[in-house]
This record gives sequence, structure tokens and C-alpha cells, in this order.
Amino acid sequence: MMSQDQTTVAVELRHVVKKFGSFTAIRDAHLSIYDNEFFTLLGPSGCGKTTLLRLIAGFEEVTQGQVRLFGKDLQDLPPNRRPVNTVFQNYALFPHMTIAENVGFGVRMKGASQGEMQKTVERMLELVRLTDHAHKRPSQLSGGQQQRAALVRAIAPSPRVLLLDEPLSALDLKLRQAMRIELKQLQQETGITFIFVTHDQEEALSMSDRIAVMSDGVIQQVGPGREIYEHPRNRTVANFIGETNLLGAIVHEKSGSGATLTLEDGSRVMCTDNVPVGVGESGQVLIRPEKIVVSATESSSFGLHCKLASAVYLGTDTQYVLRTDGGLTLTARMQNVDDTAMQMSTGSSVVAMIEPAAIRWLADGD
Repeated sequence: MMSQDQTTVAVELRHVVKKFGSFTAIRDAHLSIYDNEFFTLLGPSGCGKTTLLRLIAGFEEVTQGQVRLFGKDLQDLPPNRRPVNTVFQNYALFPHMTIAENVGFGVRMKGASQGEMQKTVERMLELVRLTDHAHKRPSQLSGGQQQRAALVRAIAPSPRVLLLDEPLSALDLKLRQAMRIELKQLQQETGITFIFVTHDQEEALSMSDRIAVMSDGVIQQVGPGREIYEHPRNRTVANFIGETNLLGAIVHEKSGSGATLTLEDGSRVMCTDNVPVGVGESGQVLIRPEKIVVSATESSSFGLHCKLASAVYLGTDTQYVLRTDGGLTLTARMQNVDDTAMQMSTGSSVVAMIEPAAIRWLADGD
């Protein structure tokens, strides 16, 4: 298995700006993507992630700044001369060729001998369990099989970087989930740097070594999925990654162990996260729904008294909507390990228990 090399930068963006007329699609992007890394560009539609991918591929020209590949400026290098390949969401397999011919196409174009091409095709098809389908046409394969064929066709010529533009979006949910595992394994086995574009946060979290969250052409935060989820830099990231409760708060008191915060409804909570502002100053707190424990009885000193507004059973967990005595709305999610959800009826009094370490502080200006 290959491992991420954090000493070699595969792709580097330096002050990259991309404009389409008066519209700025990418704003002063700085980014370093390491060799052998599974890196994901994550964000909503129109945030600039596909444009960034196309700048790396050479399908779009940089308005300002530099795109570098393994230290080399790509400014004057056309797409066909860049050691990168792209996998699109529509597969783009040649319909008149067999799967084996599709996979071997890029290898043949690089001047490989017939014997070398045959060995590469066999190895690639074995890698994605398509050996028995080598002589079929793309139309004879399922969507998942076509996607696997498109992936190894792009990998077969041994590009140094593989660009993937929402390649799983056309698949159904179960197939997407299965392909995530296969895609990650494929990246680890080949050691190729993958740069993956998606708007699906679960997809990004399940596969990536690191993630760049984008919004309005700006790279908001870069880091491992756990870091971005647990410690979002600002409200934009917090809102996009996972469900969240964002609540206004004022610093009531500070001590060596953290701070006491007054929430919008006047209730108080303890916070052990770094609160870089003084007493009386305001900001927002982030509380993930799964960090809130809902109980019919209070068993912690960190509880907010609430009424249960609704409980929605979701199979693996239950989603609760709570109203505090002061009128604040909270969403909580708890795993269904017993029948607790069935014992708490709508309108009943409950306690939302929130440990101090579960509360994250966000400054007003973030």
C-alpha cells in the first residue's frame, strides 16, 4: 500500500485567480497537494471547485498566478502534454471500443508496444475485477462497471496526477458507497495523486487524506476531514460540513479551564474550547447534534432544560428537535441503542446535556 508523501508537493497553486469576463470564479487561491495524496475539493455548486480542476488540467487558462506540477510551471503546457488525466462524471468511454480497447487506448497513444499494452490492460482490469468483461462494449456494462472501466482507463497510462470531477454523482446511493471504498483502495494501490471534486461531504470525509472546503471562489479551510469537522475555521465551513447548531453567545466569565458563556436565551454553558475574546464580547458557538445527549432526567451539571418538539426515527439514530425554556431551538441526534426514543413523547420535559468540550467558539467576524 502506498502512503501519502508530505515532503513532495505534486500540485501547487500560487496566488491563482480565474476570471470569466467581470466574474471572478477563483480568488487568490493558495494550495499545496502532496504526492500520493487523496485530496478533495469540496463545496456547493458554483463555488469554483471544477474551475480549479480545469485550471490544473489545462482546460482553462489562469488569469493570474501560477499552477505548478512537481515544481514545474504549467503556464505554457497544453493539456495533452501535462502528466495528468481526468475522469468525468459521464464516464466518456468510447462506445465503439471494447473495455480492453478503452483501457489500452492511452497506453497505446504513449507509444507502448503491443505486449506492454496487453500486460497493462490485464493488470488494470484485474485491479477493478473486470477481466471477464474485457471484450464487452460499454453499453453492455452496468453504471458501476462503466465507472470502474473509466477509472482504470485514466490510470493505465500512469499519470502522475488523476483529476476526478464528481465521478460518482450519476450512480445510485448504494453503488456510490461501494465505489468510495474501491476508489480509495485504487488510489492507495497505485500511489497516484488523486484530486477529487464533490459537493457530497460524506463522500469527502470517507475517502480523503485532506479536504479543501470552497465557497464563492475562495478556499476557506484545508485539512484532514476530522479536523475540518471538529474544528471548522468559520461559519461557512461549519454550516457546510455536517449538521450543526450555531448559537449566538456572550462571554460571561473566563477561567484557566475555559469560559462560561451566556446563550441567546439567557441560559449558560461551559466551554473548554479556546475563546480568544474577553468577558462581555460576543460570538457564536457551534454544537454538533450528535454531541448532545437527550435525557428524561438530568444526570449532568451541563444540562439545558427543554421541551421535546419532535422526534424522528431514522433507523440508526433518532433526530430530536428541542426548545429550551428560553425559546432556543436545538437539534440533537442519538444512536438507537435502546428504546429511549419511544419513551420520550412530543411535548415532554427533557434535558439536553452538552459537555464543555463539545462546544466550539466562533468569533463574530468568522
